[in-house]
Amino acid sequence: MGEVVVRLSDDATQAVGAVDIAAPPDRVMEALLDFDYRVKHAAILRNAEVYAKADRSVSVQFEAGMLGFTGSWHAIYEWDETNTKCTYGLDPARENSLESMTGDYVLTAIDGGTRVTHHSDGKPGSMYPTWLIRRASQSSTERMLDSLRDRAQDGPE
Repeated sequence: MGEVVVRLSDDATQAVGAVDIAAPPDRVMEALLDFDYRVKHAAILRNAEVYAKADRSVSVQFEAGMLGFTGSWHAIYEWDETNTKCTYGLDPARENSLESMTGDYVLTAIDGGTRVTHHSDGKPGSMYPTWLIRRASQSSTERMLDSLRDRAQDGPE
């Protein structure tokens, strides 16, 4: 019913979240790839800069910060022709402050819109305390799905 639901693994390195959005999958995919909007409404993101584009992929450098801890990483997003799945992972050709990161967004048409299920698996590196990882994982996933819903339903700002 539009509520964002997020569950984390015990060590907060894996997350699954879901939300129902009153918009079709194409519009949700467009919102998903609006990185400027994501930064404006994110809990920890400070910047996102697209550095490469192809037909069904985009590469983005992210910068984040929370409570004095900062980091940056390069991610490659790829999506299918039907706009029902978008996967992402670290760009191995670029420098990343994250040890590992992979995930996906699965968009399923439902009555009245689209159900988005987001899976993520990542290790930020040893310099970040576990409590910070848990807090960042929970809040950033909730806010990302919440802003995705808002952007898909209301359009760009």
